[in-house]
Order: sequence, then C-alpha cells, then structure tokens
Amino acid sequence: MAPRRIAFASRRTRLARLAALLITLAVAWTMSIGTAVQAQAPAPPPLDPACTTWSQRALAHNTETNAHNAEAPSIDRTDVGAVTSFDNVSKQLNDEKATLDEQRAGCVTQFQQMQKSARAGAPGKSATGPKPPRGPPTAIEKRNAPMAEKVNDPAYLDRYYDNAGPDGELRRRNANQIDENGEPVPIIRQDPADSTRYIAAAAPTPPKFVPGSVDHQTASLPQWMDASEAMEARSMAILSVKTWLAQKQSEIADTGAATAQTEAELSQAYAAQTSTGQEIGRYAGDHFLDYTYPLDRYDRSPPLTDPNNTRSGTFDKVYEVTDKSTGKKKIVIVEEKGPESALGTRVGLKNEDCKQGSRCYYDSIVNALTRSSSEIEQDLGLRLLATADSDIEYVLVRAAVASEQRDGVVTQRYDGYRSEQFDLTR
Repeated sequence: MAPRRIAFASRRTRLARLAALLITLAVAWTMSIGTAVQAQAPAPPPLDPACTTWSQRALAHNTETNAHNAEAPSIDRTDVGAVTSFDNVSKQLNDEKATLDEQRAGCVTQFQQMQKSARAGAPGKSATGPKPPRGPPTAIEKRNAPMAEKVNDPAYLDRYYDNAGPDGELRRRNANQIDENGEPVPIIRQDPADSTRYIAAAAPTPPKFVPGSVDHQTASLPQWMDASEAMEARSMAILSVKTWLAQKQSEIADTGAATAQTEAELSQAYAAQTSTGQEIGRYAGDHFLDYTYPLDRYDRSPPLTDPNNTRSGTFDKVYEVTDKSTGKKKIVIVEEKGPESALGTRVGLKNEDCKQGSRCYYDSIVNALTRSSSEIEQDLGLRLLATADSDIEYVLVRAAVASEQRDGVVTQRYDGYRSEQFDLTR
C-alpha cells in the first residue's frame, strides 16, 4: 500500500506543480497583453518649448510692427540717418517675422503629431464631459426643501458644487444639472448681508438692443492684411488648446488624471486663445470707429478710459465724438468681442446678475468708475452720470472671420465686424 500512497502523493505533487505552471503561464500571458495594450499608447512626441509661446510672441511682434509702421508718415525722408534707422528696424522686424513663420510650420506639425498620439492612446475616450453629482441624493433633497435651504446645506453643496471661486462663489460641477427635485442647480454666491450663507442667483438680466441698429462691414484687403499676424496667433492658440485637450483626455483615460504639466500647458493655451481673441476684438472696435465716425467728418477725443486698467470694471473703448458739420457731441462706448467671445456678467447695484450691455450692467460699471482709485476713471464715471442717455451710444462690436486652409490646417482671416447698439432705456 505504501508504494501506492507514495505514487499518489507524487502524482498529486506533479498535478500541483502543473497547476502552478499553468497559473504562472496565465499570469505571464495576461501581463504580456497588458504590456501590448500599453505599447499602443506611446508617450507624446516632445514639443518644442517655442511652440507653447508662439502665439504670445506673434502677438507681441504684431503690436511692435504696427507701432513701427505708424511712425512712417512722420519720418523726414530728407534725413538719411532717420530713414536708415527706420529701415534697419523694418528689416529686423521682417527677419523676426520670417523666423516666426518658420517656427509656425514646425509647430503645426508637432501639434498634429501630438494629437495623433493622444488619439491613439485614448480612442473614443472623452474627458471634457460634465461632472456628475457626488454620491447619492441628499437628505434635504429627499424632503424637497426650498432652494434657499438647499444652497446652504453642506451635503447639497458638496454634491453639486466645487472649486471655491472669487467673491464667495462656488462653481457648479455641471452648469445644466437638474437636482433630485427637478430644479436646476443654480449659480450661488455669498449673501452680502451674511457672509456665512449663500443665495441662489437669478438668471442674469439680458441686454436689450435698439431695433434696426445692426450693421455688418467687411474688411478691405489692407485691413485683413493688418490683422493677419494676430489672426495667425489666434489660430495657433486654438490649435494648441485642441492639442492639450486631446493630451489631457489621453492621460485621464490611461491613469485617471492629467499630469500637472498638461494642466499647466492647457491653462497657458487657453490664456493665449483669450488674449488673441481680445486683440481681434480690438481690431474690430477700431474698424467700427473708423467706418462709423471717420476723421474727415468727426473730431474724436483721446480715449477717455484709463490705459493702465487691464482688469475688468470698465468699458473697452470710450470716446467723445463731435460732428464737424453740426457741432453735436456724443459719447461712444464700444464693447469689443472676438468672434466667439460671450458677453460677460457682473453683479448689479441691487445685487442682481447683469449681462454685459444691459442697463443694470451699465449702471454698475459707471458706479465702479466713480469709486475707482484712478482719477481718469472717476472723471469718466462722473461725466457719464452727467450725460443724457440720448447722447450716449453704447455699442457691441464683434469681429467677423472667414475660414481658409494653410499648411493643412484650417485658419481664419479677419473679415470685418458686426455691430449692434445696446438700448439703455430704463
């Protein structure tokens, strides 16, 4: 019997070893699959740091070039030294432009390679959808409490809001979220009467427009040529945003989170997209003024805004214009927008939310100007208060663009503006 037991034990040992071998092979096979899958998501190609700053550098070059060219009429052509100096700067600027153009071609290729690599690493994945609520329905939702109570309930706030922002605001996780009671999750901010509590903001007061005031002017060849470098900067900024968004999606699909570098690059790309859009808006604002109030028919004051104010809380452009034939004066206020820029929102004098261009938005800006630490802004605020509404023309000017293809990339050129007058009727 002993040999049989020994044989049985030996067979059992062999079976155990065979099972262990099969498990080992299975684990190795699984790991090899994982390795193969990971190999399908290669690291993104290295990006030349010059590509990250290309839009900002192109925009700065455009500003410098325009300022230089504006000096041309004042150059004394009989002064050889002055002409030579001016021409030398022109050559330097042209050489810099050639370098920028060469870099642009390389950056477009690199951005396209990054997007291709990111799509390969995260096929069909998306990281840009709205965030869902956190956790199950809250107790305050289960008893269907009024919204004034819900927006002060910690569990409700945690479920639907995050990222504490300026002025006591919390940002909604999803701007179109409906809570468990069928109510839209509102924008909230601190109660000015009690900073420990929140209040739900009503829908912003929209602007009204003067009927029949819409105007659309296309750009002439010199105008869109003047704006071409700024438009190139904007197109590259948009391409950069798309590229880093794709990279972020790839990283989230692969690891569950984007790297700090990608988040920083995306933030910088968004900033460049905003600043280049604002520059195109400024072109449109100047175009509107030159077309609507040409200097051969109107006198135009120097800008009434403070050039040192680069923050919000003022208007984009304010001038006093005088009709040379009649002597009639008016104040023209221009709000400049890039092609896709949305109207802003600010808190009005009655703590209501006001869309840019609305009467309550206008009154809030004027009030802020009168309280400004800048004497220029104080003077402007007081001047607007003393001017009849009928002598104020408050206008929205939005840049228009036309699409075209260059180097395999769809780009845009400046194509004029669309304007419409805000109605300040109380």
